[in-house]
Amino acid sequence: MFLSPSQVAEYLSVCPRTVRELIVSGELTGVRIRGQYRIDSEELQNYIKQQTITK
Repeated sequence: MFLSPSQVAEYLSVCPRTVRELIVSGELTGVRIRGQYRIDSEELQNYIKQQTITK
């Protein structure tokens, strides 16, 4: 399932601009569909796992 930057931003508690910056920087994988960024939900889960701090 593909999510919009706004949906991802709400999930991560950040603003949509931050999500777009993550995509442009390559930290978060996204695709452009008809000029709009979309993020695969599996890619979002991978990003979250990479950000997790373990002790």
